[in-house]
Amino acid sequence: MKRLLLASLTILLLLNQSMLAQEEVPYDWAAFYQLISIEAEAYTSFKLTGAVKANGDQPDANDAAALWARVEKADGTPAFFDNMADRLITAKEWNKYIIQGDITSDDVNIYFGGLVVGSGSFFFDALKLEFKKADGTWTTFDLKDGGFEAEVEGNKMKYWLEGIHISTDIRSVKYSISASMDAYEGKKSLLIKRRKNF
Repeated sequence: MKRLLLASLTILLLLNQSMLAQEEVPYDWAAFYQLISIEAEAYTSFKLTGAVKANGDQPDANDAAALWARVEKADGTPAFFDNMADRLITAKEWNKYIIQGDITSDDVNIYFGGLVVGSGSFFFDALKLEFKKADGTWTTFDLKDGGFEAEVEGNKMKYWLEGIHISTDIRSVKYSISASMDAYEGKKSLLIKRRKNF
């Protein structure tokens, strides 16, 4: 079931940009992201790291979380995509996870964030985005609220967008988004939780 849901999400991510999407949908997954433009001439690869834990409700571990990243060319064609479908996060303890990929001269944008599938409570913290320069050294991008210390008001994050940005941003009405005092570092983390009435 978990693999099927992630496979469906992968297909959705690769659909044409012109696809219409509702703003609020009853999906069994939820996601959040930021978008930045890539200095393709300056960088050869990127690395996204983050601390995640998943307190799922199902004993068969159908509940999971993941980091995700998508690199796009100017026409919107995906040049790189990884949603950790082959290594989903089900651990109930905080751990650091990594997504790493190459950047070419044709790449212009990178979308990155986290996602959840199934039921339970899912925590994200300490997200960091780094780029590798042509000389082999790494530089850290000044990520907005990668530690999720900003307030979450009205189920909305201040610096992160909901969805995966295929045509429009979407919100799954089956999940709530809030700040948690259970942090990997700092004072807060991001909590995405399946609503009890769904």
